[in-house]
Amino acid sequence: MPAIRALVISDLVEDGDGRRMKLRRRKVHHLSEKLALLDEVIGRFKPEKIVALGEAPIRRDDFEDLEGAIHEMFFSYFDHYEWHWVGPGNDQDRDRHDNHQGTAHETLGANGLMLRYRPLAGPVTHEISGHVNPAAFIGAPDYAIRRPCFVSNGMRLVMPRFGSYRGGENILDDRFRTIFTDAALNVWMLGYDGVQPVACRQLRAD
Repeated sequence: MPAIRALVISDLVEDGDGRRMKLRRRKVHHLSEKLALLDEVIGRFKPEKIVALGEAPIRRDDFEDLEGAIHEMFFSYFDHYEWHWVGPGNDQDRDRHDNHQGTAHETLGANGLMLRYRPLAGPVTHEISGHVNPAAFIGAPDYAIRRPCFVSNGMRLVMPRFGSYRGGENILDDRFRTIFTDAALNVWMLGYDGVQPVACRQLRAD
C-alpha cells in the first residue's frame, strides 16, 4: 500500500504456530525461509509499516527453536517497523504479548480499506484478506501450472500465503463462490520472479 508506506502480508505465522504448540512440532526451516524472503521484500520496498494478516505470536520463547540469527531477525522487525497483526482473537490477546511485538487488531482500517484475516462471506467491498490461500490452475494441451495467486473482483482482494509457491485452494472451488459472487475475476499467479496475470478463460478446476 504505497500511499501509507505499508507492506501487507498474509499467513507469515501459520495457524497454531504462535499459540497452541511449540514451533519445534512443525518445520522450523519453513518459517526461516519465509523470514529470509520477508527481509528481501522489505529491502526492495522499504516500508514504514508492516501489516501481517494472521495470528500474533504471544511469547518470544514460542520461537526458541529458530536458529539464532533468524530468531533475532524476526524480533528485530518489531523494533524497526510499525508492525500490526490482524487476526481473530488478537484484540483479546493484546495484553498478553511481550513488549514491543507489534499491535494486535481484530480488523484494521487503512486508507479506506478494511484489512481482515478471514474474508467475509457474501458481497463485500474494500476488503483485503488472507487465510484461504487461493490457487490458480491453468492448463493447455502441452503444459499445466498450479500455483497460489492473488484474486480480486475489483472490489475486494484475497491474498495467498506469504512465501508459499505450492498448495492452496483452487479459486474455482465452491468456497470461493461465497467470497466472489460474480464471475469477473482478476487473477495474478505467483512465480519465482514475480506475479503474472492470468486470463479467466485459462483457469481449470482440479
